Order: sequence, then C-alpha cells, then structure tokens
Amino acid sequence: MKSSKSSLFLMELIISILFFSLASAVCIQLFAKSHLLDQKTKRQNQTVIWAENLASLWQSSEGNLYTVYTRLQSDYDVDNASVYLTNPGTSILLYLDKDFNLTGISADITYIITLQDYGYDASTQLFSSAIDFSQNGESFYNLELKYHPATERGTATHE
Repeated sequence: MKSSKSSLFLMELIISILFFSLASAVCIQLFAKSHLLDQKTKRQNQTVIWAENLASLWQSSEGNLYTVYTRLQSDYDVDNASVYLTNPGTSILLYLDKDFNLTGISADITYIITLQDYGYDASTQLFSSAIDFSQNGESFYNLELKYHPATERGTATHE
C-alpha cells in the first residue's frame, strides 16, 4: 500500500514538473519575442525622428542640399566622415551606429541615411528629394519630399 502511494506521488510530481517546464518554455519565448518587438519599435521610432528632422531641415533650407549639409555639420559638430556630401552635390550620406548616433565611415556602421536631391521640376514647379534608410545594404524606409518654393506675385490693383 505504501509503495502505490509513493509511486502515485512520484507520478504527480513528474507531471507537475513537466507542466511547469512547458509553461516556462512558453514564457521564455514570449519574453524573447517581446524583446525583438521592442528593438524593432525603437528602430522605427528613431527612423521616423531622423526622417522628420531631415525633411524639416531640407524644407527650411528651401531644397538647397548644401545648406542642409552645412547645418548638419554645425548642429551636430561632426567631421566629414559622419556627414558626407557626394561629389556632384546630389546627395548627403549620414552614417549611424546601432544607437542612431552619427559615426564615422571607419566605425561600425549600422545604418546609412541617404538624402537624395532630384532638383527642381519646372513643369510642376516643385523641388523633389527623397530620404532612404538602409541597414546592411537593404533599404527599410523611404520618404519622398516635395517643396513648392514661394513665387513673386504681381502687384494687384484694387478698384
């Protein structure tokens, strides 16, 4: 009689341990997925913040890419390795580390932001540009920019 009680207790203990180990495995998976989701959300938030800042800077400089370049260098107090104006002056490259801080070309680059200038289109009377975020050579966020410059108005006469 004593042997059957102890074997029953042992079976209950084994089932309890099995249940708790399965529950802990599910909890660990949930924690891992929530961590990955948190990292993705942080990346998206930082991307949107950088895109908004660059778009505002581009628009306030009236579509002039060189003005954006000089403002970035003065505002962030960085060297030429972090903010790079391409030779013909058609795009600006920004190199960021994993924490979205500006970093040099030789450092561990995680993200590259490209502000591409498409110039002025006389038919639409708009300046166009695009912001592209890439990680490891793959683009993951794009933002098209349009700017309508102020035009002089003729003098109106009121009668």
